[in-house]
Amino acid sequence: MTNYIGAVRLLHKYLGEPAPALDAFDTQLTLRAVKLTSRHAPTQKLPISPQLLTEMCAICDTLDSPQGRAIKCALTLAYFSFLRQSNLAPPSPNEFDATRHMCRGDVIISQKGTMHILVKWAKNMQTMDKPLLLQIPTPHDPAVDPALAFKPMVADTPTRHPNHPLLQLPAPDGYRIITVRDLRLALSVLLPECDKDPRLFSLHSLRQGGATAAFQQ
Repeated sequence: MTNYIGAVRLLHKYLGEPAPALDAFDTQLTLRAVKLTSRHAPTQKLPISPQLLTEMCAICDTLDSPQGRAIKCALTLAYFSFLRQSNLAPPSPNEFDATRHMCRGDVIISQKGTMHILVKWAKNMQTMDKPLLLQIPTPHDPAVDPALAFKPMVADTPTRHPNHPLLQLPAPDGYRIITVRDLRLALSVLLPECDKDPRLFSLHSLRQGGATAAFQQ
């Protein structure tokens, strides 16, 4: 609520209109009244545990298909890189932006098999002058290694253009971009196979689970 009021104050200032301070008595009294009369309980999604990630990746392996390999790559990369869904894939194919979403050229695999990624845009750093080069940790379990999951996906949809989307599926006319909607649909299918309620998880659960696992380590 404070953020919304702050935005309204800023708009007033741009228009040259008077606006009360956030720490003013009347404003603070109103904020307290709002908390009492319209309490909001946000729905907290559960993090994806290392065990659950392993189970979902195993299901992707059993599919032995381009879809399974691409989804496994997306799951492991999101988990170990802490990337948001807005970095991984576009909302729709027409909204793909090479300056914002992950591209094939943004992934670098060293001779030792270590994965590095270029992050060109972030939700909390939208005016990045230079991309961030991040090293993705190599997990102890090869079954969930994003570097190992990346190579089969690239073999399914080879492309030499560095600005092509990272996540792709083969299509009659070349390739089809995997969108955020596709990733959400994949989770809704995989989670019940692991005896989990998909309503308790979201794509953010991958980022949350990866960060939780890293903290525990």
